[in-house]
Amino acid sequence: VVVVADAEDENQVRALIDAVLAEKEVCEIADLGGTEYYWRIGADYLAEKRGRVSVTIVNPETETIADTGLFRFVEGSATDPKLFAGKTFDLVHSNSVIEHVGDLQDMQLFADNVRRLAPRYYVQSPNYWFPYEPHFDIPTFGSKAFTARLMRGRIEGNAGMDDPAGVWKSLNWI
Repeated sequence: VVVVADAEDENQVRALIDAVLAEKEVCEIADLGGTEYYWRIGADYLAEKRGRVSVTIVNPETETIADTGLFRFVEGSATDPKLFAGKTFDLVHSNSVIEHVGDLQDMQLFADNVRRLAPRYYVQSPNYWFPYEPHFDIPTFGSKAFTARLMRGRIEGNAGMDDPAGVWKSLNWI
C-alpha cells in the first residue's frame, strides 16, 4: 500500500527543506518507514534541488533504489534506539508510519528517534477521530474489532494488497 501525501503536506515538507537550505548548502533527510515511490509527489521540486537534498530511507522491508543520486536505503527499524547512533540529519520525515510500528512502547521509541535524529521533523499520522481507514478505503465504526466485524469482506477481499490480513493486523488504533 502506498499512501501519497496531498498538496498541503507536500508544501509543508518543502517549507522545512527550504528552511534548511536557507541555512546551509545541503539538506539531509531521514525518511522513517518511507519508500522512494512516495517522493514522486515532489519530483519536480527534488529535481530542482538535485545535489542539495539527499534522502535516506529507513524501512524493515528491503527496497531497491532507482535514483541512487538522491536516495539511499537502510534496512532497519525506526523504533531501534541505536538507529544511526551518533549521526543526525537536518530533517526527519515520516508519512503514515507510526500507526504500524507496534504497541504504545514502540510508538514512543519511534517518537524518541524522530526527536533525536533531527531538529526539524514532519510526522504525519492518522486522525482516529475521523471515521475513515485509508489503507482499506472503508468507514470505521468505533473500535478496530467492531469495524473488522462489519467490514470483513472489504478487508479480507482487498485485491490491491499483497497481504490485507497482515496490514490490518499491523494497524494500531489508539
